[in-house]
Amino acid sequence: MGTKVLYPISLTTTRFRRCVCVRGISDIQKHWDENKTVRENAEKLGISLVANTSIKYSSIGEEPSKSETELVSLLEDRAARGEAPRPDHLPEGEKLVLRRLIGKYGKDYRKMARDMRLNSRQHTPSVLRKRCEKFLNEESGK
Repeated sequence: MGTKVLYPISLTTTRFRRCVCVRGISDIQKHWDENKTVRENAEKLGISLVANTSIKYSSIGEEPSKSETELVSLLEDRAARGEAPRPDHLPEGEKLVLRRLIGKYGKDYRKMARDMRLNSRQHTPSVLRKRCEKFLNEESGK
């Protein structure tokens, strides 16, 4: 019989607990602490993990009390101005594939979906239509 290697629970939980990749808003990335858990970072930044628990009401009919941090006020200012975090662009590899598919099949999305060599991700005709429209809009905007 072989011996079992047992790991302490804290080792396995901290390993998975700290493997959080923060993407999107650069302000959150700047203030994110890799050594803290997601819950600890959310409390420090003043953001909520669960939307229904973010606002505390003291009693019925009163305004909710807010605990604002620097980050929360910055994000609220951005939202008030209507400033988007970043534009959503197609990756260069996907642009290359779509360019080849459009060159070969034109607007026939069914044939594009059946081409396993060029459409290696096996996108459906409707997904290909949306991505081709997005690609053509980006190309015409240049």
